[in-house]
Parts: sequence; C-alpha cells; structure tokens
Amino acid sequence: MASPAATAASKLQLLADALAAEFSESRASAACAAALARLLPGIQYLSIGVSNPAQGGAIVASSNCATEGPTTLHLHDPLHSAAGRALALGKPLQGSLLNGGAAALPAWTDVQQMAASEPGVSHLLCVPFGCSEAEEEPSSANGSPCRQHLQQGSGRGALLFGFSAAPQLDPRRQAVLAGLVQCLPAPMARLSADTLAFVNFACGSNVQCTCCCGADEEEEEEEEEGGAGSPCRDDDRDAGGSGGAGPSQALPVPAKGSGGSTADTPGPSSRPSVIDNGDEKVTAIKGSASAAVAAATAARAEQHGRGLAALGAASGQPAPRFSKALVAAAEEHGEGLMAQSWLTLAFRSAMMEREYGRWISQYHIKVDLLFSALLMAALFIVSFIKPYRLVDHAPLSLLLGAGMALPLLMHWLGHSMYASWRERLVVALRLYVVAFINLVSIRSYQANLPHDRLQQWVTFWMLTGAESLAVTALGFPIRLQLHLPLQFAAMGLASRNIPKMCVDCYAAAPAGACFKSSAAMAALFGYLLPTAGLRYIEQRSRAAFAGLLRSAALHEG
Repeated sequence: MASPAATAASKLQLLADALAAEFSESRASAACAAALARLLPGIQYLSIGVSNPAQGGAIVASSNCATEGPTTLHLHDPLHSAAGRALALGKPLQGSLLNGGAAALPAWTDVQQMAASEPGVSHLLCVPFGCSEAEEEPSSANGSPCRQHLQQGSGRGALLFGFSAAPQLDPRRQAVLAGLVQCLPAPMARLSADTLAFVNFACGSNVQCTCCCGADEEEEEEEEEGGAGSPCRDDDRDAGGSGGAGPSQALPVPAKGSGGSTADTPGPSSRPSVIDNGDEKVTAIKGSASAAVAAATAARAEQHGRGLAALGAASGQPAPRFSKALVAAAEEHGEGLMAQSWLTLAFRSAMMEREYGRWISQYHIKVDLLFSALLMAALFIVSFIKPYRLVDHAPLSLLLGAGMALPLLMHWLGHSMYASWRERLVVALRLYVVAFINLVSIRSYQANLPHDRLQQWVTFWMLTGAESLAVTALGFPIRLQLHLPLQFAAMGLASRNIPKMCVDCYAAAPAGACFKSSAAMAALFGYLLPTAGLRYIEQRSRAAFAGLLRSAALHEG
C-alpha cells in the first residue's frame, strides 16, 4: 500500500502533466481548473510560461488556464515580464495591484495582460520552475530530466497566478506548491516541443523544428545544400538565436487537431538572408528598420482596436472612446484611479466617473426609448380597455400621461441633446411616472375593480405601488448614486395612495394591517429587489469599463 506522501506526489505529478497538456493543446480543462481552485482558493488567473531557448529566452506564455475553455499563446520579453524576472532571480515574486501597485509594473507585459483579462485580480504570485543553467549544461548527468528533454522542448518557465485577494499560503499549501513546481520540468519539456516548434516557425526560427530537421551530421549537411526551399536552413538558426522578444505579441498557435492556419507566418521578404563570405556568414536584414517599426505599430494598433471592439461586444455595451487625459491618468495611477465607493459603486475619480457616465448612457438611451414606447402602449390599454377605462373615470388622464412620450420626442429632435440632458430628464420622468400611476391612474379605477381581481397577488402588487416603482427603476436606469435617493423619494410618492387604496379595495381589513403590509410590499418589491438587480448590473458594467481602460492604457504604454 502506497504511503500518503507517495500518493500526494502522484497526484501532484498528474496535475503537472495536466498543466503541461493544457499549454501544448491550448485548452484549459474544467477538472484542472477545479483542482487549482481547491489548491489555491481565490485564484482567478493562471498563465503557464516557458523560456524558449531558440529566441534568446523569450517567454512563451498561455492566457488564462484557471477557467475552462480555449487559450492563446503570447510572447513576452524576459526582461519585461514577471515570468522572466522570476526565472532570472530563481525565486517566487509576490505583489499587489491595489493602491497603485499596477503602476509600479508598467513594463511587465504578462502582468498587464492579466490585469486586462481579469479585472478582478488584485494580487499576483509568480513561481519559477525547471532546470537551473548548471543542470542544462552538457556536463550534467545524462539521467537528469533537464538533459533528457532539453532537445525536445523547454523545461524552464514560471507559473503566474492572479488572485482576487491576498493568497493564504500556509505551510501546507507552500509545500504542495513547491512539489508541483518540482513535477513540472519533465512534462513541460516533453509536451512543449511541438508548440515551441510552431512558435519558432511563426517567428522565423526553426531551431527546434523536430518534425523536419534531421539529428545527425549527414542530414544537416544535406539541409545546408538544400537551397532556399528547406525549412531548416542555417539562416533560421542564426535568426532564431539572435534576439529576445519585444512587446507582448499574440501568437496564432492552434490547438492540436484544429487545423489552424499559418497565414500570419512571415513571408520570405521579412526573413533574414545569409550571405556566405568564405568561412564567415554575414546576416543582412532586408527592409529598413523604420518600415518594420511602422508595420509593427500599425499591427499593434489594429490588434488593440479589435480587442476593444470584441470586449465591448462581449459585454453587450458600446466600446468607449477614452480621453487622452483619462488614459494618461490610468497609466500614472493604475488601480488607484479605479477605486470605487462600496455603497454607490461610484469611481472615486471624478474624471473617470464622468467618462463612465457618458459611456453607459449610450446603452441606457436604448432602454429609455423602448420603455417609453411600452408606457404609451400601457396608457392606451388602461384608458380604453375594461375594467380600467380611464376615459370614463378620468377623461383628462390622457393629457396628463402624455409626458411619457417625452424621451421619444426629445430623441427625435436630437440625439446629442437627449444624451446631454438624460440624467436630469430621467430623475424627473421617474417621479412623474410613479406619481401619475399611483395618484391618477390607479386612484381613478381602483374602487371599480372586481372583487375576484382584488384577491390576486399581482393586483395587490400593482395597487401598493410596488409595480410602478420596479418598472420605472428598470425601465429608466440611472447610476446607483442617483438611484438610491431617487427611488426613496418615488416610494414616498407611491405610498400616498395606500390609505385610500385600503379604504376602497380592502375595507373589511384593519386599516393598520393593510397599510403595513402594503408598505412592506412596496419596500421589498419596489425598492430593495430592483436596487439589488441594478447594483449587480452596474457592477458588471463598471468592471467592463475599467477593463477596457486598462487595455487602452496598456496599449498606449
């Protein structure tokens, strides 16, 4: 029977094998994500990065493996990434992104990518793994996993974790994490070979092209004589070993079996050519440096624009156009600019709150117009259809209710005018609609409702004013800092009809009991529940806005 220590080591090896498989297949599994959540509570992000010897130690890192789904690969400069720094120092790095902590790491591209991908991450932990430089030397023991797999892939790298709160690393979890790091080098070196070969090919280097390059000297000589068509020429080797990575780049590495295209692979005109001059080989790069920089800048801008549009589309809200002042403030202050009030969710930065209000109003305007049309349809129903028939009980109600069409009219007169006046108009509209429904509409026909209808829960919800409070809060949405006092004032207006409603509709019930139950209904279903729903929606929209701003700041930086 295996000892507990052996069983634990076996489980850690299985987890290490699974992480290596996720890196090579570009897909994160649900089982592995669940295991990570049990091992490290609060984890929201995990990037698996390996050092690529063919590119001067550039870090090839996956996107988030802490959630199930497909992942992408990104290329990071080892001097400007947390993974590269952890590998160079040979020890874990731990830090906070709160209170401006992100601003202290402007050049760590993998950390900035994590912050843009998962806005909820507030703390990071980067743990290096793999072989030391001494173990990778040819003089080291042949049985070492570092030597055994060195020619296949890379067994050196780092795990970048992101947490929603400071990680609780007690001695047991530290020991488990250390055991996982010890188990990673062999499977990573074994399973990363094909992925790194593809990365090298996409970046113009085939040093590790194990699929097409022979291992013995005769085959190497044949390749040297094979001309320009061979994918494993010496010029590829020279090109591959000549540089580190620049800014973080997304690599189009497909999952195994996906049949992904390599259309983004650089063509012959962008690759270095080698001029053989006797025993010397002089590498001449075709094209001017300025043209290369311009092309890279244009490609980066296009990729950034697509990312903003995709994130905006995923959130169901329009992508923002940030002012230069806000982007500059985000670069300077980092997470400190995005601090929020716990009660109203408002950003503490007046500039950021102002731009958020301008952005979210573009989405709210569509809801306003739809709700205004629905209100006009409801007014028509209660005015002309039994048992309401407002034209019989209150003929002037149609004129009093005409103000519900004001959003449609103002938007027709000018979209920009409506957008600039929207919040002030919505405050007035919500009070007006609640007052009209409870003090004009319901009061006019409540005494004529059939007895069987009065026994229905929906009718009681409508008569107490809870319905009008809920639908106006959701139909004319507004930022929470304005909604809280506004909804309280609207509830006061709606409650003015409750005493008369109790007399007209529930005369047999005690007046005190009727008033208390009606007020409780209005408070619960007209104030608390709509406010909770709006708070949840606003928190998500603010997180999406902050994530887009982080992405814009990262691009500008």
